[in-house]
Amino acid sequence: MITISVMLLATVCLNAQNLASNDKNSRYFTDDKNGFWVGDRGVILRTNDGGSNWEVTTTNVSNDLSAVHFPTTNTGYAVGEFGMILKTADAGANWKTLINEMTLDLYSVHFIDERIGYAAGDYGTLLKTSDGGMHWAKLNSRTTKKINQIFFLDEKTGYLIGEAGRLMLTKNGGKSWVRINAHTTEEIVSIYFSDAKNGYVVTASGNSIRTSDGGKNWSKVLKMYSY
Repeated sequence: MITISVMLLATVCLNAQNLASNDKNSRYFTDDKNGFWVGDRGVILRTNDGGSNWEVTTTNVSNDLSAVHFPTTNTGYAVGEFGMILKTADAGANWKTLINEMTLDLYSVHFIDERIGYAAGDYGTLLKTSDGGMHWAKLNSRTTKKINQIFFLDEKTGYLIGEAGRLMLTKNGGKSWVRINAHTTEEIVSIYFSDAKNGYVVTASGNSIRTSDGGKNWSKVLKMYSY
């Protein structure tokens, strides 16, 4: 259990370092070999050898991209500035632009399955799709702060994190959100839960905060990095 917790914390802190150092690029691996890396000017890189070599995929967009997520091996989504949302159905070989009315920057995307997913970003922007990205509905996140990441455990339970210590929880698939006291006013830049009870958040300065009761109580554990 200790080993798993340390590995989990190291992973979430690595994601936090990328955000805290203003590195908008994001990486996501579907398994130990196949992964994707999004970056500026619409670049999406793909690897099939665990990251030793990367190839450029075709996106036909020039927007900076901030996050990528694959709910299945073949189906993936990427988001970025000016409300950009991209989708692939062939394991990243080709990407198409999805239409939505949002023009604010998006920093996070998370899909529960091929149909249900969320995107989030500036000024509390929170979008949801239930048809694989064909249509997007704007949800009330109950915050006007920037949302750095959204993370769902299942179809109903999810968290979002952001500026000024924002940590929000939904138990009904994003219909309503309640704020959780994470005992920090720092910007929270990364979150991950290994199961329904055990999770970590990390702040921009490298402080990590842990819960073992599904987010009801949080306690600071250790500092993984500093600047």
